[in-house]
Amino acid sequence: MTKDVLLSISGLHQDVTGIEAQGDEPGNEPIEVIAPANYYEKNGKHYVIYDELEGKEAVTWSYLLHTVELPMEMQELPYEVKVTGKNKDGGISVAHLFSSAKTEQAIVDTFFCAPTNWKNVTNAQGKAVKYPNHWHFSSTTIPCKTARFLTVMDTHGNNRADMKVVRQGNTVQVGDWIITCNLTEKGKAAISVTHQAEKVSLKYDAGKKEGATIITDQVQGKQVNKVLTDYLPDFEI
Repeated sequence: MTKDVLLSISGLHQDVTGIEAQGDEPGNEPIEVIAPANYYEKNGKHYVIYDELEGKEAVTWSYLLHTVELPMEMQELPYEVKVTGKNKDGGISVAHLFSSAKTEQAIVDTFFCAPTNWKNVTNAQGKAVKYPNHWHFSSTTIPCKTARFLTVMDTHGNNRADMKVVRQGNTVQVGDWIITCNLTEKGKAAISVTHQAEKVSLKYDAGKKEGATIITDQVQGKQVNKVLTDYLPDFEI
């Protein structure tokens, strides 16, 4: 089984109160200093996303998930929120969501702001396309200055069972992968994703090496090390 380790950075920053951390609401500003870690398995995809969110004062932060064709299923478990999404072709995505703060969950079947066909896109019959409602999940924290989310997402077809995800404190095991991260509001954000047998890893610590992410991978039998550094983009005013 071939696995590729992949890093992805995502998140939104806000410095106003009462506005969610993700979404299209006014006041949100995208930045590229949030450090999720992704690993990708070719036959049956698995993703790990680590979001570090900080504000100047206590605000609510929302983690959002969406499905297009079928409703989501949600389970509020003692140490995680489990959300399952499916499509009509048998595709399945199971998100295991962990948070540093207490959260409140909701699923709705309408858009926050209804989409409009402002380009007047037409179908094969020449009629204006109407966009149907989708399903939207949100996990919203209590007001806090710092929030950290860890999401393990297992995406696969209907030809296998869901991966087992086990959490013990700040460590989560997914098959042969070990994920260790800071899931508290204190200290610097940090995450480590390792696979000892294949000798691949991803390590990020906001308090070390200027917050660089270090990736160790195996490419054609050779070990490859990469260092990725985040930076603030130039905003257009």
